[in-house]
Amino acid sequence: MSKKHIITILVITIIGCTKKETSQEIYDREVKLLFNFDEYNDEILISSEPFQLDLSCLEVIKKDSLNFSKSNISEILKDLEEPLITKWSDSYFKNGKVLEKEKIRTIFNGNLDDGWTYFHKEYGNSYLELSAPIFFNKYSYCIVFGAGHCGSLCGGGELILYKKNNDKWEIVKRYSNYVN
Repeated sequence: MSKKHIITILVITIIGCTKKETSQEIYDREVKLLFNFDEYNDEILISSEPFQLDLSCLEVIKKDSLNFSKSNISEILKDLEEPLITKWSDSYFKNGKVLEKEKIRTIFNGNLDDGWTYFHKEYGNSYLELSAPIFFNKYSYCIVFGAGHCGSLCGGGELILYKKNNDKWEIVKRYSNYVN
């Protein structure tokens, strides 16, 4: 066998043995990159149940032809029907801790002010609810809804469009802001 044949066989073997990431592995990697809470001093609490986006949340982006094509909207709507995350785990978050949704419901079942007094004493100032991110344009863009809860009359939420730049997710635009 010639040297050329041996090299060809080695190259084919190496390429063939290289493990390709599954779509779930790619998704998980991007979620971890998106939700990197390193810049926060305190640990971030996240509700274990992803916020469920509905079609009304997305009406605003359907009108944004500057940032979304019809193809993007179709891709987003398809992903909305079958989210890849149905429950958050600590492994998705750097400097974040998941708090069971049932525990949150129990704390705030009854008097809301008493619930917040207990929550602030036991867990800290606030917690977040995050939707499962929807990535599109080959993982170069992402939308996610986030809601922060910090008291009876304290909190807010928004739908956010991110763009990936040099392996970092950066906010492009904020939609549907609300504040308590």
